[in-house]
Amino acid sequence: MKDIASIEIQQKLVELLNQAIEQGRAKGLSQADVARRAGLPPERLSRMKATGRCEFETLARLVAASGLEFAPSTEKRLRDPTCEGLI
Repeated sequence: MKDIASIEIQQKLVELLNQAIEQGRAKGLSQADVARRAGLPPERLSRMKATGRCEFETLARLVAASGLEFAPSTEKRLRDPTCEGLI
C-alpha cells in the first residue's frame, strides 16, 4: 500500500507531465511530438501519465522538449516532500 506522500508525488508528477504536454500543444505539438522530441516513444509518455512513474532525467527531457524551463528548487523539496515548485 502506498503512503500519502508517495501518492501526492505521483499526482504532482502527472501534473508536471500534463503541463509539459499542454505547453507543447500551445506551440502546435501533439503529445506524441513532445514525446519524440524528448527521445521517447509516445506510448511511454502515455504510460508515465497513467502510472505517475517517471525518472527525473526523463521528466527534464520532456520539459525541455515542450519549451518549458525546468528550474528545480532543492530548498523547497527539502521542506516539501510533494516536490511543489519544480516548474
